[in-house]
Amino acid sequence: MITILLPLIPLYLLTVRLLRFSRINRLHREYAARHGLASSPPLRRERDKAPTRKELPMTPAEAQKILLEGVLLEMPWILPKALEFALFKSNDDMLYTLSTFILEPGVWAKEFEWRPLTPVEEMAWHVFFSEVGRRMGIENIPDELEDLTVWAEEYEKAHMVPEEACRDVASGTTRLLLHNVPRRPRWLIRFGEQVVACLLYDRLREAIMLPPPPRLLKSLVVSSLHFRAFLIRHFFLPRWKATTFLPIHAPAFPKGYVPVSEPSSKSDKGASEKGDGSNNGEKLKPRTHILFYNNEAWYTAIPRGPASLLQSFLLLTGLKRVDQVPGPAYKPEGFRLEECGPTMYEGKGEEEVRRIAERIHGGVLEGPYAVGGVEKGRCPFGL
Repeated sequence: MITILLPLIPLYLLTVRLLRFSRINRLHREYAARHGLASSPPLRRERDKAPTRKELPMTPAEAQKILLEGVLLEMPWILPKALEFALFKSNDDMLYTLSTFILEPGVWAKEFEWRPLTPVEEMAWHVFFSEVGRRMGIENIPDELEDLTVWAEEYEKAHMVPEEACRDVASGTTRLLLHNVPRRPRWLIRFGEQVVACLLYDRLREAIMLPPPPRLLKSLVVSSLHFRAFLIRHFFLPRWKATTFLPIHAPAFPKGYVPVSEPSSKSDKGASEKGDGSNNGEKLKPRTHILFYNNEAWYTAIPRGPASLLQSFLLLTGLKRVDQVPGPAYKPEGFRLEECGPTMYEGKGEEEVRRIAERIHGGVLEGPYAVGGVEKGRCPFGL
């Protein structure tokens, strides 16, 4: 058996080498074809200089498609983590917070992923989130990525100083990152907090008033992530299927829900039996469920059948806590955009939120995100 398998190892490694960059190469060829370029843009920066909009023009919609390729397929763990850790740097200055969502993914990919972001991808993050910022009413967003990078660096030097408010934000972010770490024994949480500190650069760590982690631990954490990147680049085939929190392309109504505009002659029994809060046969606004969750199980349907038995087993054995699994406290009936937010504001300002969402979206919301909309429609987060 071994003699049969041994010749397959070089063949597998060669296949990985041939396919590992196939998606990003295709993305660059398609970009070149759309913009009439003689050749594909380079995969790396030239002289470590950020690309300009004149060099790499793209629309916000084009940028979003490029960005999603990276988040969903190329780097589905590191890029979301970069955005989560960007929350450590968030504050009341919306422009600075926006800059972290543009810049941190590139920093994390360069440091911890199997390849850095290409200039096209860097530009996509800049163009997409700059457009989001403009639709939110954020002003004075630098047009060029290099200018934004310089501005953010100068802002941090002037404003990133130790403060209680920074520590409070960091504590909340750390709790979310460590939500699935067991509470017993207690040293696990303390160890997790030190691991988080290992991934923060000194200026940020000092601003949130965290002591430096042990040097050996930091070396182990960083080396582990570098080793992961090495394995992915040389031994793992590309991911072919994306796992998303929400249905992105042409979402449909969850089973058992009907638009409010449906004729009243149709039966309401199906909706009522789904446990969705139907009252006296009243037609409900369609809702959407989270497909999977990392921390708290908000808007996740309560499992049934074998999945329900597995969840009960995990709870009984202590492998999962009640706050780690879907349940009535986490609104398993699903969500609507205008209802999302802190529970203290539940039921308040929904019409205003819907109007703001449609203004940011650039049109009337459709599909399960609308009230009485068509069964399938454009995602409200799509540009």
